[in-house]
Amino acid sequence: MLSFMPQMKGPESIIILNPAVLLTLLAVLALGWAVKLADYPNEHLGSFNLVKYFEWLAFGAGFYLVNLVVADVFAGSKVASGPTLCFDARGDLLQEIAYSTLWAAFGAILWSCRQLPTLLRDIGVALVGIATLWLIAFPFNHGLAVAAMAPVFNLGLLAYGPIILIFLILFLREPWGDSYVSVKNLFLAMLLIAGFLCIKMVKATIFQPGLPLDLFRERTAQMAVASIAGWLIYGLLMLIWPKRLDKPFRIAGLVLMVAAFWRAVVFPFKYSVDFGAMQPLLNRPTALYVFILALLVWLIWRKPDQTWPTERVGARQFWSVTLALMAFAILNIEIASVFEASGAPFSLLTRGELAHKLGYSIGWLVYATIMLMAGIKWSEVRARQAALLIICITALKIVGKDLWDPGQLYRVASFIGLAIIMMLVSYLYQRFLVKTGEDQ
Repeated sequence: MLSFMPQMKGPESIIILNPAVLLTLLAVLALGWAVKLADYPNEHLGSFNLVKYFEWLAFGAGFYLVNLVVADVFAGSKVASGPTLCFDARGDLLQEIAYSTLWAAFGAILWSCRQLPTLLRDIGVALVGIATLWLIAFPFNHGLAVAAMAPVFNLGLLAYGPIILIFLILFLREPWGDSYVSVKNLFLAMLLIAGFLCIKMVKATIFQPGLPLDLFRERTAQMAVASIAGWLIYGLLMLIWPKRLDKPFRIAGLVLMVAAFWRAVVFPFKYSVDFGAMQPLLNRPTALYVFILALLVWLIWRKPDQTWPTERVGARQFWSVTLALMAFAILNIEIASVFEASGAPFSLLTRGELAHKLGYSIGWLVYATIMLMAGIKWSEVRARQAALLIICITALKIVGKDLWDPGQLYRVASFIGLAIIMMLVSYLYQRFLVKTGEDQ
């Protein structure tokens, strides 16, 4: 029957209701019936198991039927002279989506039938894995197709949505294992990967319409900001998810957040022209920076729980150091954006501008003072030491460079600012540390 399949489907044939599909369906039903009959009066023929034999034939024929239906539906206008079936999906995104979705569904059904042989169920997991690989390859193979898609509701969402739902059902139905290496965690990994890629695809249709999707590169500054925010929120949810989530996924969430922080810091340099053209302070990157700082403060104040994935470094210690580094980086970025010439590409260089130099000096002194006060309040010796180091570096900068630049007003302002900070530091140490006899 398979060898004569093309002759059973011609240009005049009705879709699905044609000899090719109907006879294959009949064969599947016959093989399924054979599974039921194979155990009478004995399922064994010598050492040969008839039930397993017909199970393999039935599911193999069923899988062929699924693909045959897709090929028949999408043949359509491709049918030229003579009988033909369109199994090749290249060039037709919708047909590829149909194949991947049905493969995932067929594999999920195989795995869910616990009475089936182990090898057959493993093939079901393999089919689900192939669907996952297709989703991973989607941005590489169909980046240009995404450029022509409408925002949100498009073929990309149709590609990811049903398979994500299948992954979710498989994950929820599967019991937890005793170790990290389990089928449930495998389904969870597939679900998280597919969800991550789906969000990126949807963001691409919103923030860079008309431009191809690239998995490792954002083509507009707006897309980059949205991508950073997406990484941050996705990683945060993986890290603090209140229900059971094994350690590797918590670590992956933490890594994703750290990567988002790094991308936020390098954003003004990577998109220097776009960032330089934005209005200082009142722009999307600054809103993202405010969100990052607020999130880090919340993570520090949040009560530690069992979701933190490492015991070597405490959660509050890690987030406190991250907050200090991010705050210093964001401070310098915003100072540079305020004093940068309007429309010029972003740069941290002062280009000889005295106001820009003074802005750095004052900003560093204020930052160091806040860090010193925090170190005193929470008895953090390292924070106080870092604050004093920054104050010393800033003092050397002011005395060795700023005071020697022309412009009496800037000289006076630098000197007065340094004097105020020094007096404040002296007062804080005398008031809160020396009297208590705390180790400085």
